[in-house]
Amino acid sequence: MTYRFKSLRWSDANAIRRWRYDDAYAFYDPDMMTLLPLVVLRLPLRAFGVEAFVVTDDMGERIGLFDFIVRGRAVEIGLAMRPDLTGKGLGLAFVEAGMAFARAHYSPRRFTLDVALFNERARRVYERAGFKPVETFTRHTRNGPVDFLAMYRPA
Repeated sequence: MTYRFKSLRWSDANAIRRWRYDDAYAFYDPDMMTLLPLVVLRLPLRAFGVEAFVVTDDMGERIGLFDFIVRGRAVEIGLAMRPDLTGKGLGLAFVEAGMAFARAHYSPRRFTLDVALFNERARRVYERAGFKPVETFTRHTRNGPVDFLAMYRPA
């Protein structure tokens, strides 16, 4: 599958906000309060090293979302795959495509990401992609406090 990255636009955010994940993964259900700043403030955020991209497949269907935050020589990765595509063995290729895109655009020395500690499925994908655990921490979310695992890997 070929992955195409394009800047997140209003129409993309509007479609993505309707994605709904099953069971415990509903924690990741997007909302406009999260997506809207990535669209409306795209240019000012870019000046601070923050960019968001919708990912489409060969047919132009939205299959995911990546956001990248440049922090010196590191790039923090945030990502989401369309709910009906999760759990089907597509995650590793998706993550690797995001890292390849980030390497080409930001030339980082390392990648970082945070994953909810309960999300073992994503943690396994990240470990297969070469990420190593660094530390756990608690983040206060719209669902209350949630434990996260910080991970990194050389770029």
